[in-house]
Amino acid sequence: MVNIVDDRKDNSGTRGVYLALMVFGGIMMNICGSKFVGHFEIPLYLDSVGTMTVSMLGGFLPGIFVGFFSSFLNSIFTDSVAISYSMINVLIAILTTVFYEKKWFKDFYKIILAVLIYGFVGGVLGAILTGIIYGFGSETASLNFLKIIYESGKMSAFQAALIADYIVDVADKMISVLIALLITFIIPARVRDRLNVKYWHQAPLTRETVQTMRNAKSRRISLRLKVVILLTLATGLVAFCAIFISTLLFRDAIIQTGKNTVHIAQEIGSYSGVDLSGISPYSEEETGREVFKFATRQISLFIGLYIFILGVGIYMAEYHLILPINTMALTSSRFSDGDEEKLEKSAKMFDEIKIRTGDEIENMYGAFLKMIEAHVASVQALKSRNETITALQNSIIYALADLVESRDQSTGEHVKNTAEYTKIIMNEMIKEGIYTDLLTPQFVSDVYHSAPLHDVGKISISDNFLNKPGKLTPEEFTVMKTHSKEGAMIIDKVMSNLPEQDAGYLKEAKNLAMYHHERWDGTGYPMGLKGEEIPLSARIMAVADVFDALISERSYKKAFPFDEAIKIIKESSGTHFDPKVAQAFLNALEEVKKIADV
Repeated sequence: MVNIVDDRKDNSGTRGVYLALMVFGGIMMNICGSKFVGHFEIPLYLDSVGTMTVSMLGGFLPGIFVGFFSSFLNSIFTDSVAISYSMINVLIAILTTVFYEKKWFKDFYKIILAVLIYGFVGGVLGAILTGIIYGFGSETASLNFLKIIYESGKMSAFQAALIADYIVDVADKMISVLIALLITFIIPARVRDRLNVKYWHQAPLTRETVQTMRNAKSRRISLRLKVVILLTLATGLVAFCAIFISTLLFRDAIIQTGKNTVHIAQEIGSYSGVDLSGISPYSEEETGREVFKFATRQISLFIGLYIFILGVGIYMAEYHLILPINTMALTSSRFSDGDEEKLEKSAKMFDEIKIRTGDEIENMYGAFLKMIEAHVASVQALKSRNETITALQNSIIYALADLVESRDQSTGEHVKNTAEYTKIIMNEMIKEGIYTDLLTPQFVSDVYHSAPLHDVGKISISDNFLNKPGKLTPEEFTVMKTHSKEGAMIIDKVMSNLPEQDAGYLKEAKNLAMYHHERWDGTGYPMGLKGEEIPLSARIMAVADVFDALISERSYKKAFPFDEAIKIIKESSGTHFDPKVAQAFLNALEEVKKIADV
């Protein structure tokens, strides 16, 4: 089920303004936080407060913008190595988005867990990266008790620094999380909704619908995974080439610089008479170490850049490509069940999607929409034709039944009344839970519409027998009883000219014509069936037919009073009639009276 959010987000221009303001504000918060602790010499960083705040408010897209460009600007104005730590800042943005969406920040223990994870990313990974860049012995522990342990020789300088960085980073991230949560709490919910930027190019969907789409299994590889693979291969190839070439150039530059230094020293020494022969270029080991440090910085930079590009790429693909396609797929899949009401709802829902990607996806959506509208129109036209055919068919049935009934001087009301009585009985049995396995909607419809044909076999009986004013002789009654088989044969001939799947209610019409004079105790005709050997439709018709015959005037009798007819039905329960069917009829007397006009 595709659920659309009622209120639309702001247009793309306004969304762009919100995004720019959030990113700018987040970067300023990071820079100001870093400057603040630096100015007062506080042993913290506070350089990720803006990243966390923006990730909570706007999601991972503006969050990774803040994380990446904060490092980028710091590398320009403060420390050129800062850009190498962009990987860590981008990871913090992604982690914050995940934690916030999973409501970790509403649970104290999960906040502690989140802070410990932040500490690992910022403290441990940061310390390892610093050790690679500057050397694992260059960094010292920033906490006194760790300095004491280090100086005692029980751990290396790097180990002490690693533990110290983790502890400091955990404290820093705890304060940063609390500040970010305070800011998000202060901002009104209405503003937070506007800041949660979603670049919908269709009617916005609810979170539950989006999650359903993301959880849907693909045949082999999902489109989202293909985007990730494509971006990974493209970015990885570019990064590898760039790092490889820049590292080679850096290595050549170091070697050449060393040679130039020696050459210049020799020239200066020759002119000044000063002995500068001790000056020598980098050794091979020193050159390798410097090249390794440089390559590590480049790899860290490109990892951060890769995560940034991957995040932006997935986000844009999500709203430009993946969600529109999945929305169309999920909505159009409802057309397979064939239910007309669902078809109309699905068509309306498909129209409300309003995909506006401005590319081939929108063209496909337009083509799908036209096809669906045409399909629904054809279904409606087919339904209208079927209703017309059904109405014509029922009219013919009633006309034929009236023609048969009029031959024994009965009125057409008998045809209509018996059909209505069968419906009353069936509805009451469904209400009481009787024969519910058989009383399907299709069965009820078939019995109701075929009821007028139960005496169609009388068309083969002579008028002398049908309209005889007195009681029939045994010989005449034997002829009269043949109308059951004759009716079944007539209907069977009609069915033989139709495909089996189109026979429809005629199957029950044949049962009604053939067996409606069978009795529960087995003394009926023409087959002498007993109990549930008699088709249910015929057992229902037996009650309806006898009751209407009792209260109707015929050429051979007067009409029975209503109460006397009811008494006969009661007394015949278990002998003539199925007791359950008879009781259902008796339990619905209020409805019966309306038809009998009592």
